[in-house]
Parts: sequence; C-alpha cells; structure tokens
Amino acid sequence: MLQGDDLISHRLSIFFREDETPAWYDGHVAAHESGKGLHRVKFDDGTSEWYDLSQEEQDGNLRWPQKAWPCGEPVPLGRSARRR
Repeated sequence: MLQGDDLISHRLSIFFREDETPAWYDGHVAAHESGKGLHRVKFDDGTSEWYDLSQEEQDGNLRWPQKAWPCGEPVPLGRSARRR
C-alpha cells in the first residue's frame, strides 16, 4: 500500500460534511509532512488544506477515484465544483 511521499500527485476526493450542502470535492496530494503524518491536498479550485488521510479514510471522508489508487502515474488534474 502506498503511503507518505508515495501519495504525492495522486488524485482523491474529500467529503465536506460541514458544508451547507455536503459534497465530495476533487483534488490531488500535493505534499507530505512526514513528522506529523499529514498530507496537503490541493483542490481543483486552487485551495489547499492539510489532512490526516488515514483518519479521513477511517471516517469515510476519503475516496480514491477509479484508476487513481494505487497507480504509478498521477491522473491528469481536472476541474472541481467546489465553492471557494
């Protein structure tokens, strides 16, 4: 299973339960902070946030799009409907 820096550039979706209308938002793993076990996710709208991806997965807030996990090459970046 890939983890840490191996996840950089991989596509994913994060579920935002706190939004007025909860929804999945697409992005990619942009960085990894090994000391804290966090990954920076850059969303397709240009925003970014740090996440504990293991915790997000356990909470049901993380999914890997088809052909994005695991893979050797990043899936091309697309556009997201996420509101800023």
